[in-house]
Amino acid sequence: MAGARVAARRGRCVAGVAAVLVAVSVVACSGSGGSGASANPSVSASASATASGSTSGTAPVSASAAGSVDPAQVTAESLSDEELGYTVTSVPEGMDAVQAEVVQAYVAYDQFTWRLWLTPAGTGTGMEGAEQVMTDAKRQSIEDQYSELEQGQHLEGQVRTAILNVSVDDQPSSSHAVVMICADRGDMKDYNGAGQDVTASDISGRSERVMYLLRTNSGWKVDSEQPVSQNECTV
Repeated sequence: MAGARVAARRGRCVAGVAAVLVAVSVVACSGSGGSGASANPSVSASASATASGSTSGTAPVSASAAGSVDPAQVTAESLSDEELGYTVTSVPEGMDAVQAEVVQAYVAYDQFTWRLWLTPAGTGTGMEGAEQVMTDAKRQSIEDQYSELEQGQHLEGQVRTAILNVSVDDQPSSSHAVVMICADRGDMKDYNGAGQDVTASDISGRSERVMYLLRTNSGWKVDSEQPVSQNECTV
């Protein structure tokens, strides 16, 4: 695919990532909301990540304006949020400014969604600000899942996420990106509105997923996602 650029974590197969970009470009441009890697595990067992029970962490990482990102400043440490319990363990090597911008946009989305699930349903700010990190279709998908939660239902735990690689096809007529991630949800718990542990056996563990982002007038936003493997990737 013309214009595609790939940056991968050391040891990853870059050719394979490029193949994924080509194979799923139709999906990436479809605008489908999809079921989330950051969808609520208590609603969708294929969710990718969570963070700590604390909901008072710092504000999500902001997706920067095009061309304003210094790749050297986009590190695992800069993308992590200790108070939230959200740790990025690695990022791809050799990213250019656009790839770094895409990674920031993905992390902004991931942190937003996990703050949503970690906050007892019916409290906090809910979906406020969702339009800054996801497309309308994805927002509707997440909002539908959130509306299914009972009052007070929430998750507790921590997440460790490796950004395996990022591939960008940035053209005037069609700008989209693919980010592959591995998220380790560890011993995440799911509590219902009465505070009872209702954790399903498939909530914890490691999940490898492909995240599709679109460039909009206000920056890169997550549009859809696709599961790749369960308990096979390395964080």
